[in-house]
Amino acid sequence: MSALRIGFGKVDETWSKYGLAEARINYNDKPSPYKAIIKDGTLVAILGADYHLIPNEVVAEIGNKVAEEVGAKPFKVRYARTNYLLNKAKTRVYVNYILPRGFDIEGKDRVYVGFSLTNSIDGSMAFGASGFTFRSVCYNGVFMGYKEIAHFYRKHTKKFEVNFDAIKDVVSKVLEQTRKSIDTYRKMVRIELNEEIAEAIVKSTLPKKLLPDYIETEKDKLVRFDPTKTVWDVYNSVTEKLWHDVKMDIDTKYRYYQVLHSIIPVIHT
Repeated sequence: MSALRIGFGKVDETWSKYGLAEARINYNDKPSPYKAIIKDGTLVAILGADYHLIPNEVVAEIGNKVAEEVGAKPFKVRYARTNYLLNKAKTRVYVNYILPRGFDIEGKDRVYVGFSLTNSIDGSMAFGASGFTFRSVCYNGVFMGYKEIAHFYRKHTKKFEVNFDAIKDVVSKVLEQTRKSIDTYRKMVRIELNEEIAEAIVKSTLPKKLLPDYIETEKDKLVRFDPTKTVWDVYNSVTEKLWHDVKMDIDTKYRYYQVLHSIIPVIHT
């Protein structure tokens, strides 16, 4: 068997100012259908040659412009310097915005609606938009829903050109869906916590540290719960702990929000 020769071919440094490079992978001196994504000299992924790389920093720039168009403002969490959150590997980004108008939730709270642009440089998450809400009482946010932004760049151009109309259209649809969560939140205030919901939360993959004190367990089984609490109470108890856990990676938080919404649906996509 002859020796296998694997190496890099032509290197694309379009995004070099962000420390990114794309290098075609050659197999036996011929271009393969794959390329390497390199960030600050470190290999972060091997993807198909037709993968369209967009830096996370560019997504933040796009988000700022789209936010202006829809009347939203950058939203920054207390411990962050900017309105975008990176996962621990620094390959994924969540760029957050909220609209200035708040909505009253049956006199219990005030909630703001917004959106989050998401992206990755390693192919693990497509460029897309999620709904985002923020409670003023406990200062905790929630991610909900997701729409991939498939046609975000203009083809057949010499330089990368963003199709802002396509992105704005997706963001507008996400905001429209997210606004519907307000009606759901108001209904949740009037729904009492029952055994079915409490048991579903206990049986889920949510870590026990996120469960409220009034849902008690033994050996991963529901023992007792407080029926005077509402679904709104439970939802906020879980999301508050989740949002303010500074040790938990944003990717993990995002996944747990999805788990919670599979138990307590807020919007229908």
